[in-house]
Amino acid sequence: MNSTLWKAYTFDGIKFSPTSNNFPKTLWVRSGHFPSTAEPVPGSASADRLPPGTGAVAGICYLQTTGGKTAAQNSFTPYPDEQITFKSNTEGVSVTRTDKDGYFIEYLTAGKYELFCRGVRTEFSIKKGETTLVPIRGGKRMAD
Repeated sequence: MNSTLWKAYTFDGIKFSPTSNNFPKTLWVRSGHFPSTAEPVPGSASADRLPPGTGAVAGICYLQTTGGKTAAQNSFTPYPDEQITFKSNTEGVSVTRTDKDGYFIEYLTAGKYELFCRGVRTEFSIKKGETTLVPIRGGKRMAD
């Protein structure tokens, strides 16, 4: 995500989408800055700049629920306090944890990475000064 102003993104059960509303579970993204789960206040610590040569990854690890009464909607349950592992051929391995809402935020050196959550793997790239949004489905539950 490349923006000179703060932009809000919400997770709809499948992907992150821009939003004009400040939902309780929103990721705020701005080029060159560390993303936030709270609306940033200009000039505050929440507007921290990314270290030189890095970009950010922000996302959610979640359980998808499908079928039954939830068939017409994208139902999901976030995984709080879940280990998230980042692996790069050039930068090695780093680990973080999701917050109480299943979100994670980390800055990484620009490059290609693998992300692991609950045994599930996905790939993503980090660009200098930009934030990459990565949802990862850590499981799926079928409902009646």
